[in-house]
Amino acid sequence: MYRCFVWIFADGESRDGVSEYFVTDTANGHESEINEEIMKTGMAILLCVLGLSALVGCRDEGTGIDERWLVVPAGAYAYSAFDGDGRAIVKGWLTMEFSDTGTVSGRWHFDALSDRQDIGHQAGDGQLRGALVDTILYVDLNPGWIDNNVILYGTMDDGTYRGRWDWVTFAGVTSHGKFEAVRR
Repeated sequence: MYRCFVWIFADGESRDGVSEYFVTDTANGHESEINEEIMKTGMAILLCVLGLSALVGCRDEGTGIDERWLVVPAGAYAYSAFDGDGRAIVKGWLTMEFSDTGTVSGRWHFDALSDRQDIGHQAGDGQLRGALVDTILYVDLNPGWIDNNVILYGTMDDGTYRGRWDWVTFAGVTSHGKFEAVRR
């Protein structure tokens, strides 16, 4: 007859001990005897572990925000766009590669911070193109589109690109605000 078991205490520690948990030698045809209280405790622990496992795999779906924007790739710019009242409406990152001719290309990943419909195409992923004209850097977040463009224009100063964003449709500037992109 074996008289071993492990207690798991609330503090997470396990300690060897003796109890009424008996396992008889089943090779001789004897049945196992298990204390009913130990079975209940074991089942409770199993259910707790399964419940916690399910919670670990879940995330808050309340905002719908993709948290990839929290991790800005090295050398990229952390992007924030604001509405006319100064409230943050978009977060994300963008990369910009400058050529000797004054053009810029890169990519972006932005997430809308709400379900607002007046931010244009500033949510998701895409390519960007632009140009430096005098001291103003113009960046088109939707190159090749005839309609529904988001244009950034602003100045670069010590690794920070800031200025104004415009959502331009066939009707003209439909919405606008300010933005800031800080190099990481």
